[in-house]
Amino acid sequence: MKFQALASIQTGVSMFSRVRKDADLEKTKQMVNLLLGDIEALFASVRSQISENAKAIEKSKEGHIAFGIQTNKLNELKAAVAANTANIATKIGEAPIDGRIYGRRNGVWQLLIIPDVFIDPRDEKIYRTVEIGNQTWMAENLNWAGAGVYYGSGTTPGVREPFPKAGRLYTWEEAQTVAPQGWHLPTDAEWTTMTNFIGGTTGGGFKLKATTSWNNNNGASGNGIDSFGFSVLAAGNRYIDSTFGDVGNSGLFWTATANTASNALYRHFLHNNVDLARYNADKAHSFSVRCVKD
Repeated sequence: MKFQALASIQTGVSMFSRVRKDADLEKTKQMVNLLLGDIEALFASVRSQISENAKAIEKSKEGHIAFGIQTNKLNELKAAVAANTANIATKIGEAPIDGRIYGRRNGVWQLLIIPDVFIDPRDEKIYRTVEIGNQTWMAENLNWAGAGVYYGSGTTPGVREPFPKAGRLYTWEEAQTVAPQGWHLPTDAEWTTMTNFIGGTTGGGFKLKATTSWNNNNGASGNGIDSFGFSVLAAGNRYIDSTFGDVGNSGLFWTATANTASNALYRHFLHNNVDLARYNADKAHSFSVRCVKD
């Protein structure tokens, strides 16, 4: 465009130089106007080209800056990935190797429990389950409404579980019949098998208790660390006189083993004790139930 305008101007100048003083004035004016038009077209073309060049330069500059920023970010990311990979490799090297799955919690390698679930066909309630040794246990308290009571029933209208997954409380006689098909109330020996696997009753309560629901003990947490995913809750109990107590302080579980005509063995978890206790109680008490798979 600009070369065509320049050629037109040169031609116009040549023609203008040949115009005599006595030439037709109107023709001269027309020639001058054409010449001025060509000059304006040239200027417009130059201005446009300069503007386009300026935009291109600015865009190129921005592109280089953006490229530089992205390159820096990429380098930072590479460094972070390299550092993290080295850290992970170090941590993996510290992990126990015994065929089980471990993960880090609070900077310490701990056994990862990946729970399965069981759906009770009687009421379609869903229960987490967990394998401990060669046994499969329900990882939640039984909550079948065909028997038993909720904590506080009869004292508070419309009472429900004191907290999620607390389940229902059953007398020993009720506990013999409430397990769903394919499961049963564990015997005293089966509880012992499980506690032996986790290292014994000393400290066993701390390992099996859930990380929530437990009251503090003189300012210290009464919660456990739930090392095996068993998640014992402080669901309390119902006494023989139908009063309730110890929610937040105790979790009590019937075994299928009677030791007298009126008493049976049970396991007792406490907020102020890290151990797992084994006691006997009158069968008319109502405790929680954990089922073990047949």
